[in-house]
Amino acid sequence: MSAAAPRSREPASGGGWSLDRALIGVLCFVLAVAAGFHGKNAFLMLRDVELDEPDPMLLEGALTSVTASVYLLLMACLFVVRLPLVARYAELWPRVVALLGSFLPFTVTFFPPANELTLTAHIVASAVSLAGMALAVYILYWLGRSFSITPQARGLVTTGPYRFVRHPLYVAEYTASLGILVHFLSPWTVLITLCQGYLQIRRMDYEERLLTRVFPAYAAYAKKTARILPGLY
Repeated sequence: MSAAAPRSREPASGGGWSLDRALIGVLCFVLAVAAGFHGKNAFLMLRDVELDEPDPMLLEGALTSVTASVYLLLMACLFVVRLPLVARYAELWPRVVALLGSFLPFTVTFFPPANELTLTAHIVASAVSLAGMALAVYILYWLGRSFSITPQARGLVTTGPYRFVRHPLYVAEYTASLGILVHFLSPWTVLITLCQGYLQIRRMDYEERLLTRVFPAYAAYAKKTARILPGLY
């Protein structure tokens, strides 16, 4: 896929950089509030769990909310301690693609629940969502101070889960999205989830072009490491 070469932009003093810092502050606040919301939901669900005969759906829902809360809170913290910016796209579109790829799945929860599904289907979906979120927390912790939502070069991570695939965090997030999709299954939510998958692929394209330009070692790493599925893609 041909595209213009990525252009770097260093953080500069003055209004632009102050605006960036203000936006990051707002985003951190939103993430912290969302983490608190999920934490509250987890507490309310755990409070209703019967210890002698726990409801599997209620228990898995509580664990998923706990994991989501930890994930969002970890993201907010990493925004504060990230490595200095080395390069990013000057164009707006790569950032729009990344933001849509990150937050579009949350719109699925605004649709009516798929109550006609069996209890087993809901339990399996909850387990898939929980596994994806738990894996995302682990990967995000490993990514650490190199974390960013929009395509940016801050540090190159090629160890841990990044030894196996180049974008493990997106794999984990999409796995969680598939679990959530089942709970709200409809033609519209399927379309949203497919659009998210396409946007994440485009996001990978942007990130890889930028990392290849900034870090000479990335090209060799990309040659020997699968993008998202070892042996397939």
